[in-house]
Amino acid sequence: MTQLTPRQMGQLADLKAYVDRLYDEDDEIDLELSGRKKLEEIIASYSDDFSEGSSEDILSVVRSFENSAEVSRQKLYVFCNKMSSCSVYSDGPGEKALKNCGEVLHGIDFDDELKKVFDFVKAHASDKTFGDTVYQFMGEKGLTAPEVYKAAKLSRQDFSRITDPRCKGLKKSTVWNVIIGLRLDIDEADELLFSAGYSRTNGKFDLILTYAIENKIYSIFDINVLLEELGQKTLAFNRSVADGDAF
Repeated sequence: MTQLTPRQMGQLADLKAYVDRLYDEDDEIDLELSGRKKLEEIIASYSDDFSEGSSEDILSVVRSFENSAEVSRQKLYVFCNKMSSCSVYSDGPGEKALKNCGEVLHGIDFDDELKKVFDFVKAHASDKTFGDTVYQFMGEKGLTAPEVYKAAKLSRQDFSRITDPRCKGLKKSTVWNVIIGLRLDIDEADELLFSAGYSRTNGKFDLILTYAIENKIYSIFDINVLLEELGQKTLAFNRSVADGDAF
């Protein structure tokens, strides 16, 4: 890495203070495993208990969503991890008739946690894809695809691939590239991360990117300086394409 400029040194000093203040030892892998464990516990606890067909139907909706696609599975893990870290959830069963999607589920008793998972599934079963969400933001901000992938330091081929609805195996770091290319704020960044099945954590990598957005640092080069100085893997950095190149 080349010698830091005074501006980069100032950013780095501020960032180190920010990370020290917020850093949590749980990284995103630990959080995903935590979310998966929570989800499996919730579903497994009902595997032998339901006798009514309607209750089995509810559980099958949750299982179907969990098995439907990698992004759906990741979204459930994100949600369940938030459940597992929330103190308002009780360990014991809370049996009661509940309303879902405006319909009364008569005669169905199930734990409040499963109700929350079921509500989540119903709310997100028809979510926009990552690509749809990217193009939505592009429309709102008046950006073209070349403007975004150049600022994100991605090749036009990679940008086309990751925004395709059939795309599988999208990396979280690549989502961050696109977030920077779109110049999103924190709320918008969270929305785009979630569309790909991710959430921000208190791991150092995410904290550095959060700091960059909050301080309006939208240069992949500058962000990579910060990442490297704090011992994190840098974002993808593709060479710029010519302005005349077709998308």
